[in-house]
Order: sequence, then C-alpha cells, then structure tokens
Amino acid sequence: MSDAKIALGVVGLAFLARLVTVMGTALFGTDSGQLLLMADLIVDGRFHEALTITYHPMYPLLVAAARPLFGEAERAGFWISILLGSAAAAPLFLAARDVFGRAAAFLTAVLYAFHPQTLDVHGDIMTEGAFAFFFFSALWLTGRNLETPSIEGGVLAGLAAAASYLTRPEGILAVALAVGWHLAELRRRRERPILRGGAAVLTL
Repeated sequence: MSDAKIALGVVGLAFLARLVTVMGTALFGTDSGQLLLMADLIVDGRFHEALTITYHPMYPLLVAAARPLFGEAERAGFWISILLGSAAAAPLFLAARDVFGRAAAFLTAVLYAFHPQTLDVHGDIMTEGAFAFFFFSALWLTGRNLETPSIEGGVLAGLAAAASYLTRPEGILAVALAVGWHLAELRRRRERPILRGGAAVLTL
C-alpha cells in the first residue's frame, strides 16, 4: 500500500472518531463563545473589533468563511475542528515517516487519531484541530523543502508556519523552525537551490 493511501486511511479513521465525539457533545467549551463572537464580527465586517478580542484570528476567520456552507457559525465551528483536526493526521504521518520510517509513522498517526484528549478538543469549537493541521503541515513542508529545495516549497512552508501562528501562540515554534532550520542549512550547504527555497520562507 502506498504512503498516500495510508495517510488517507488514517485521516478517515480520525474523521470518524471525531464525528462520533461531536455526536455526543451537548455544549461547547468556555472559549468557544469568544471565538464565535469573533467570527460573527468578521462576517459583519467589524475586523478591528474582532481583533480586540484576545484570540489569534485564523480559526474565527475560517469559521466566518465556512458559515455560509453550514448555515450558522456554531455548526461551522464544529466542522472546521473536525475536518482540519482529521486532516492533520496526513502531514503528521508524512513528517514522521521522513524521520522515523513508515511503521513508526503509522503508529504515531493512529495514536493521534484516537487519543482521548485530542478527540475532546477536536470535537469542540476550539482552535486545536486547525492548529494541529497547520503546525504538522509546516513541519512536513519545511523538511521536504530542505530535501528538495524550491521557491514553491519555501512559500508553502512559510504559509503553513504563518497560519499556525495565526491560529495559536504556540505556532511561533513552527515559524522559528521554518526560519531557523533554513538558516542552519543555508550556512551549512551554501547551495543555490536551498538559497532560493530558504529565501521564499524568510520573506513570508
């Protein structure tokens, strides 16, 4: 079985686990009301007022963008958490595979898919699902761009790292990794492809 099929299979398992979790959720968390308020303000075009609420804006922005598809912000918030939290299993598997091999990566992704505490926060209107997707994507894309440098790869890695930070403060770690790892490789290799790829990351 190819790595792509394994990644898709784990994403499917993660999605089913999160969907079942949401079906048993009667209420949303304490932070969820503020995130939904930010989404409503963004929909109304009151961006400055939304940004005065002390949460990073990416998740409310995604909820606001998805609200027309789901009819209301609350439902959109649940689906953003479910879909992105599930999709995060793919870049996690790929990043772990590149470092530890396929077997360890598969076990890592399965543990992520069914971890009880992870299911709880991904089955709620919370930022963790979106953060996991952007953070794991930044890790995988940064590693891949160092192996096969390109401007496009650098742009994608930089965007994923930026989205991670815009979702949760901890995302600054992805930014530090994407920039620091490229700087270290720039100094070590001094190769033209890595220079171009690294420059794409550093300019984002």
